[in-house]
Amino acid sequence: MAVQAGYVSLENSAGWFDGPMLGLGGRLHVYLPGPFRVGGGGASVRLSYGHDGVDDSEVRIGYGGMTAELTHRISTWRFSAGMLAGGGRYRNVHVLSKERGGTANVLLDNRTTFLLAPLVTFEYMVSPAISLMAMADFLWGPDLGERRHLGGPKLHAGILFNR
Repeated sequence: MAVQAGYVSLENSAGWFDGPMLGLGGRLHVYLPGPFRVGGGGASVRLSYGHDGVDDSEVRIGYGGMTAELTHRISTWRFSAGMLAGGGRYRNVHVLSKERGGTANVLLDNRTTFLLAPLVTFEYMVSPAISLMAMADFLWGPDLGERRHLGGPKLHAGILFNR
């Protein structure tokens, strides 16, 4: 389980917006012979933003996929670099205006997309059963706004349970 954070700038048909994106995710992997490991990972991240005095707009991205990594262990530290490839959903609810009584005019952009995310991970083995993890990734997909990426890396911090 990992907490994720990043500063995001996106552009779509509603305009350009930016801000902090937060989320939760997780991963599972198995080691192969040599320096290789494979597995899966996924997360859900959210950016809330306002514009022109109207709040409550948001972007949500949920994604998951397979991972392949090269790893190197030094004492209680493990370093890895790899790639996540999978699919996800991009959902942007852009509030254009709000009326009295709670009615809102919105622009809804909701689509599925293929995603790639290069990733770099640092792990510290606290015990044979628990490791602390710090990871950075860069989410890219053909339907993530006009620029096809989130505008910056996401940072993850979490706990891994080892077997």
